[in-house]
Amino acid sequence: MGQAVAKVLSPADASRGTAFAISRDLALTAFHCIGDRTSGEISLPTVSLHFLDGPTLTASFHGGNRRLDFALLKLESSLPNALEPIPVATEVKSHENFRCIGYPAAVRGPDYMTIGGEVRNPAGSIFGGVPAIQLYSEEAAARLELPGMSGGPVLVGENPEVAAGIIRWNPQRPDGTVQAQGGAVFACPIKNVLGQLPALALEVYAVPRVHPKPP
Repeated sequence: MGQAVAKVLSPADASRGTAFAISRDLALTAFHCIGDRTSGEISLPTVSLHFLDGPTLTASFHGGNRRLDFALLKLESSLPNALEPIPVATEVKSHENFRCIGYPAAVRGPDYMTIGGEVRNPAGSIFGGVPAIQLYSEEAAARLELPGMSGGPVLVGENPEVAAGIIRWNPQRPDGTVQAQGGAVFACPIKNVLGQLPALALEVYAVPRVHPKPP
């Protein structure tokens, strides 16, 4: 089965970022992919999700938080059996490896990109105390153009691979280009998503994670 990661498209078919399904009829993306995280206004209450190796499904805004920068999307038709929703986890450990599948604007057409690196701080914060997972991305360190990766899953672990966060921001170079500055990337923690929407925990496959104790 394929992983349920999608390109977010506006009604005009403009690329808006990335989303991933967490159940047969729900998906997550970054709030700023469909709205203004400063004002909280939703500019795209309905979007199309073009799934990797799958169909294009219509989805509508179903809740979220502009400060944490996440949006819950309701699929208007169920995810096909050929795609597997991504399980989620509320725990992530410092220094473990991560990867993220997404659709950066620099990659044209239906192609996607995978970035990877290391979790630097699972309990970090940005923008005056907003909870965020701090990541180090090798691609960001190489100053690749990453806009469009927003909304992608921070995937950790294996068997199963689980989403512990939602990509939300990578600081850009001070000269105003869209290239990343350094290797820092920040993500909204799934832990905080479930804290804001506690009923969601009953609709997703949440995987408890047990990390080995250090010797």
